[in-house]
Amino acid sequence: MNLFEYQARELLENSGLGLLDSKVVKSVDDIKVLPFDFPVVVKAQVQVGGRGKAGGVLLAKDKFELKTAVDKLLGSKIKEHDVEKLLVVPAVDIVKEYYAAIIFNRKSLNYNLVLSKFGGVEIETIAAKSADDVKMHEFTASEGLTIGSAKKFLLNDGFDEVEVDEIANILAALWSVYKKNDASIVEINPLALVKLQKSGLEKEETAFFALDAKISLDDNAVFRHQELFERFRYTKNVNELEVLAQKFNINYVRLSGEIGIIGNGAGLVMSTLDDVALVGNGEVHPANFLDIGGGASAEKMQKSLEIVLKDENVRVVLINIFGGLTQCDLVAEGIITALDNANITNYSLVVRFDGNRASEGLKILKNANNPHIICTNTMKDAAKIAVAIATDTKLPTTCENSYQEVVKHAQGYAALVSAGFAGSGLPDANTACIVQGITGSQGLLHTERMLMCGTKILGGVNPRKAGKILRLNAKSGEVEIPVFGTVEEAVKVTECTTSIIFVPPAHAKDAVLEAITSGIKLVVIVTEGIPQQDTIEFVEVARSAGVQIIGPNCPGIMVFPSNQSAFSCNLGIIPDGISKPGPIGLVSKSGTLTYQMMALLSDIGFTAAVGIGGDLCIGSSHIDIIKKFEGDPNTKLIVMIGEIGGSLEQDAAEYIKEHVTKPVVAYVAGVTAPEGKTMGHAGAIIENGEGGAKQKRKVLEKAGVLVANTPEEAAQLARKVLASN
Repeated sequence: MNLFEYQARELLENSGLGLLDSKVVKSVDDIKVLPFDFPVVVKAQVQVGGRGKAGGVLLAKDKFELKTAVDKLLGSKIKEHDVEKLLVVPAVDIVKEYYAAIIFNRKSLNYNLVLSKFGGVEIETIAAKSADDVKMHEFTASEGLTIGSAKKFLLNDGFDEVEVDEIANILAALWSVYKKNDASIVEINPLALVKLQKSGLEKEETAFFALDAKISLDDNAVFRHQELFERFRYTKNVNELEVLAQKFNINYVRLSGEIGIIGNGAGLVMSTLDDVALVGNGEVHPANFLDIGGGASAEKMQKSLEIVLKDENVRVVLINIFGGLTQCDLVAEGIITALDNANITNYSLVVRFDGNRASEGLKILKNANNPHIICTNTMKDAAKIAVAIATDTKLPTTCENSYQEVVKHAQGYAALVSAGFAGSGLPDANTACIVQGITGSQGLLHTERMLMCGTKILGGVNPRKAGKILRLNAKSGEVEIPVFGTVEEAVKVTECTTSIIFVPPAHAKDAVLEAITSGIKLVVIVTEGIPQQDTIEFVEVARSAGVQIIGPNCPGIMVFPSNQSAFSCNLGIIPDGISKPGPIGLVSKSGTLTYQMMALLSDIGFTAAVGIGGDLCIGSSHIDIIKKFEGDPNTKLIVMIGEIGGSLEQDAAEYIKEHVTKPVVAYVAGVTAPEGKTMGHAGAIIENGEGGAKQKRKVLEKAGVLVANTPEEAAQLARKVLASN
């Protein structure tokens, strides 16, 4: 959540930073009395950069000029943003302007203090003129930014020694604001040295003030700051359907097309948007991005469909679900309820189900006997049908699937056995595991699924259910799984080295830290919605302890056996039965695109599939997993899936070029994603022109990677590569 300047000032003021007096103005009546003298500066409160150049900052020397400025700015638009409030502050005599910010570094997984001696303009402008004028100083979560470390950074950058003490105190306070409020960025621009206007001074005195500030807060941490988020959240310039979606915790972004899109998982939804845009060929476009998330209920699906259908531009809705946490039968129930409530007669719904309870979901849709529902096998076919309906053209003959064919497809694939993973560094059927959060609905459901794959789960952890025995179905028959009160006790009894975490976001950090300190060596974190600062903290602890983390917000790992007598090892929520052992190693940011690619290449098979997650901070990168595939003799081809945001794909490209001898096929989702919009989860965002799918694809191609436009094309490339070898 981005804050207005006046809101950011409130958080800074509470920390004791130097701020000028100010007054928030909502009408002309608010300027009758000011707590300071003229001249003053009047600043439009808009959440957009460059407001000064756009006429949003005015100087007023007296009451008349102040009223003129207020009349001009209130109710105006600055870069398409409505101006509803102004901030009036005294004009000051500025001696120097500096820049200071604290941000998270997605590459190093640590924090950066960003400093420049040239403040007062956008940092991108400063960096464009001279990269040397912007200094980055890295520090860890455990170190924090202290007055001492801030002094060291400032002196290294050549700041005036006379000023260093005062600035260092400000920077330490800035870090306090960052930590206390679960911020994702805190920026002061400019941090200005100002002449003090005091009478009777023998010599001129100065002091530093934060003249402007930018703060963004982590939406995943709302449970810790409920009152603050409710008070600060602004929805006026947000599309009304996006506001409605926020109320129901639905990830929805309004676009400008005619085909409504609903899916589960940011990667799968972005990929669906890309497919529709590609098939639409400029005639029709996606109308929205809507991710129902993992484990969505029937009620959430119902509300999602109702929101999409409120868009008057929508002609047809494409629903693309590949069930992992999400159960397709619950999605189907939500679809039917929404259609019944809305009494819809002028829309068609194109539905593609696969994965968890897909056949059950399809039966529900069939039994509804609704002529507006069209079911199909694949994402590509679903896109073709939706485009045909939106353009009033005949349905492609290849897309006219019978219900029986679709159900047969959804019931799974032949489990023919060939070579699986034979390398080191990934778990196998002999890996002993525990499940933290085993007694919750998702923990219980997926523990039994993992057991049915042959995963060696020997215990679970829940302090409130300690001593309970769970009787669950496994590959070898019914088994008894003990529930322990602590991870330490579970490790002592079972000698497990791996944990899968299904703990709610508010308690996930404690669960991960408990696993690390208890001797667990591999932690798979399925939980989504964990606050960014929590993840940064436990990832640092894990790296120091030599513990590998997969996730958070990931589908986990599926390792296929290297011989016919062995079982698979499934750690997480990857649907079983969608693929088989084979020569391909798969690493993906997106969970649902992991499933999609496994299904597309089900006849060939995989050594292992690893979903690393798409959050801003994750424990393992593409490179970490690619290294394991490069060292595995049975992996003949590597497939990597990326998406918008960050630079993991670019980093992987550089590593592949220098160190990987095996062929690599890649697909990056999000070509149609707009800049500045978070697509499903915090990590999927294009900012300042960086992190776009096209940009990532070009870098990968230069590194010799075969890059596809769609998942289907990636599968075709994989087949060609394997056939030629």
